[in-house]
Amino acid sequence: MQSVDLGQLDLGQVIYPVREMEPCVAFYRDVVGLQLKFRDGDRWAAFRAGAATFALAPGAGAAGAGATAAFRVADLAAFAAALAARSPSPVPAIARGAHELTLTLADPSGNAVILYQPLAKPAG
Repeated sequence: MQSVDLGQLDLGQVIYPVREMEPCVAFYRDVVGLQLKFRDGDRWAAFRAGAATFALAPGAGAAGAGATAAFRVADLAAFAAALAARSPSPVPAIARGAHELTLTLADPSGNAVILYQPLAKPAG
């Protein structure tokens, strides 16, 4: 059996199941601020997410069945302020963890979305 170097694998995309495409496309484009790069009606929507693609596809039943996308931002407080100006819903408070600041949202289909800013590592 040939060995595969897993260090050569790059995440290509994350796909979220959605109940209704249009409100979710609007949420990720207009509220979260991702750039829509491709849309195929109600069958598929793909957004630029750094080197990867964040995509939406029709899904049966409940969303959020196991996967959560986390988007790294340079300044979470500034991002949260801009988000509050774009969001029709109140923006939750930023939580401080041991290694990062996080802001957790839910899209119109109930999928969790985490925005995070790593905390500076202590010297030494």
